[in-house]
Amino acid sequence: VLLRQEHYRHGRLRDSTGRRDIEWLRPHGDPMQDQDWPHCTALTLLLSSDEPNAPTAAVALLINASLAALDFRLPDADYGVDWQIATGSAESPRVQSTSLLWPVPARSISCAVLKQPGTRPGS
Repeated sequence: VLLRQEHYRHGRLRDSTGRRDIEWLRPHGDPMQDQDWPHCTALTLLLSSDEPNAPTAAVALLINASLAALDFRLPDADYGVDWQIATGSAESPRVQSTSLLWPVPARSISCAVLKQPGTRPGS
């Protein structure tokens, strides 16, 4: 549901969670700045849900267009640490970890999912 939006996302703060509805992050987790965009080869697109009953709290697309594998840092504060890699364009197993660093192979995309607290894996 988070990847299929009916409305434009503006990067506004959500009152209920303190998260932004959309964020663009550098691989190490800091927000993208204007000067980052012209030569950017890796970034994270982070979408957060505003639906308290939705099974997914957030989705992160880890995009690595560089020629080398990179470690991406997923957000922890206000998000939790139970991210799970759901799919990717390179061969990599589905993993769940309390680590916030995720390796992303060169020229590939991975999709990480953060479940709402109290939801079962796979829902």
